[in-house]
Amino acid sequence: ARSVQTTPNNTMNLFFRDSFLKSRLSIIFAALLAASSSAFSQSSPGGTAAATPDETVVLSKFEVTTTQGKGYVATNAATGFKTNRELIKIPQSVTVITRDLIEDIGATKTSDVLQYAGASQFFRGESIRLRGARTLNAYMDDAIENVPYSDNVNIDAYEVIRGPAGVLYANAGVAGVVLKSTKKPLPYSMQRVTFSINDWGLYRGEVDSTGPIGTISDAKFSYRVAAAYQDGDAYFKNVEDKVFAAHPTLQVDFKNTTVRVAFDYVDITGIAGAQNFVTPDGKLYTGAGRDEAYYPKGVMEDHTQVRQRLAVLHRISQNWEVKFSASHLHYERGGTNVLPNDLNLATGFFNLRARRNYQRLENWVMNADVLGNYKLGSIANQSAAGFTVTDEYNRAAFTNSTAFGVRALPIANPQLGNVVAPLLSSYEARTALGSWTNNRRA
Repeated sequence: ARSVQTTPNNTMNLFFRDSFLKSRLSIIFAALLAASSSAFSQSSPGGTAAATPDETVVLSKFEVTTTQGKGYVATNAATGFKTNRELIKIPQSVTVITRDLIEDIGATKTSDVLQYAGASQFFRGESIRLRGARTLNAYMDDAIENVPYSDNVNIDAYEVIRGPAGVLYANAGVAGVVLKSTKKPLPYSMQRVTFSINDWGLYRGEVDSTGPIGTISDAKFSYRVAAAYQDGDAYFKNVEDKVFAAHPTLQVDFKNTTVRVAFDYVDITGIAGAQNFVTPDGKLYTGAGRDEAYYPKGVMEDHTQVRQRLAVLHRISQNWEVKFSASHLHYERGGTNVLPNDLNLATGFFNLRARRNYQRLENWVMNADVLGNYKLGSIANQSAAGFTVTDEYNRAAFTNSTAFGVRALPIANPQLGNVVAPLLSSYEARTALGSWTNNRRA
């Protein structure tokens, strides 16, 4: 059982918005799933039968199609160094966490998974520290993903590259980089539905469906849909950890070219970050009970991300291949947060402040790479070249609530259930002069 769980507490505005989006997404899923059993999916005369999970599938030089069902040990780099190459032949510190290990760990957050690869975090979510240094968030299929919270139902593998070899990726630090490889459509049919519930009542359901759809002339169509829904009760007081995620993908293979179009929708409701107190001897303060999280009701943040992804892979020859990818991410974060601080262990009191957390981000990424194998005399070589263009616009409005003010509460018995947090609408308008912080990174 994980330590941070949820309590159901929907607000009406989120309910109507989510219901509308979920209804539209359910139509997309139904269409994709129906296509797999339609007349269109019948093989053309003389066509070959679909592959099975045990058959060898010709892979791209750039990517591993799946690590699912292969155990905990990966023999190839999933996406690192721009090549699908045996790890034993890469003279770098690389760790691959496969889908089987992710599922058996039961962790849905990047920071929880990466603990098993020697990476630490500075908050529970998408944060990463490598070799003691804070790094950028993980890259999704080579694209920068600058969001604090996400869900890994659509992730096939994590790849941790330590050291300066990470500079193959734009804006990566010298400590290294973490790559997330998404689930790809498979040439055989696979349908999986999983459900779990823990001691405190947090429940989660996941769907993973993939397989061939059919053929039109020389074009082969396949799909994959990964989705998750999470809700339920909490161990900690007044804490939620709700998730709705949907990731449909459509792929077309035409002779030596593969075209993949994907859509990602993730909506997460949860805490802005853990804010329990640590005593001078380095231990967690539990005098108010282990289930005290120092949150009043109604202060959860809502994180919504909508992403469109395109990937094109083309085999120029048996030894040379080119890959182009592009993505657009819209991310929005909103909620009222309370911040306990000014702890005085001598008096047993701390101060509580309220703050609006609002952030809106637009991110565009375009990658192109070419990879080839060749010989110079009797020496085998492999070379790669490429470029990345990224543009990101980030606006944030983190504003303290003057109406809430500063409130002194006893640390041992804060009674936060009686504290009324200010509504998000009670803060000054985000369009007011000086309420925005703007960042542009390209």
